[in-house]
Amino acid sequence: MEWTPKWLNIGQAKNISEFARPLVYATYGNVDTGTADRLFDESLSVESIERNIGNGYRYLFIEVDGTEVGFIVLHHGDDMAYLDHFYILPEYCGKGIGSNVMEWVFSTCCTNGYPILETVVLDDNVVAAGFFKKMGFEEYRNIGRRKPRRTVLRRKFRSSDLIHVYYI
Repeated sequence: MEWTPKWLNIGQAKNISEFARPLVYATYGNVDTGTADRLFDESLSVESIERNIGNGYRYLFIEVDGTEVGFIVLHHGDDMAYLDHFYILPEYCGKGIGSNVMEWVFSTCCTNGYPILETVVLDDNVVAAGFFKKMGFEEYRNIGRRKPRRTVLRRKFRSSDLIHVYYI
């Protein structure tokens, strides 16, 4: 299924926040409502989105036939990129959209010279962990001392995949 990326700007923070809320609670609310509340408040409330966009985070709606069906959040450090959120509406899962989006994310990382892409999943979220592993991510380390525990997953790219841009 074909998808289209739609980058968001700071004026659209409310749109992504409203779209994200039911997805976050559907994913994490069954684990622990406190976790869903904390995750939402820290990174997907209107205020946090506005702050994060100002700090270089990129929010992207995933659209299919003009309909918003998911979103991702990307940002980067000096030597790696981070995928902070990746959600697709349940009725669009299993149609190849997630894999296509990840291939696009991989291409974006390589084009911008980032040899590593990192994401974090709750240990209880076996569907997400399985998806990321299918896409070539490997377990890097566990974080969190109390439940729900989280696992950092990494995808490394070969140096031949990276495109380095030199300015003269």
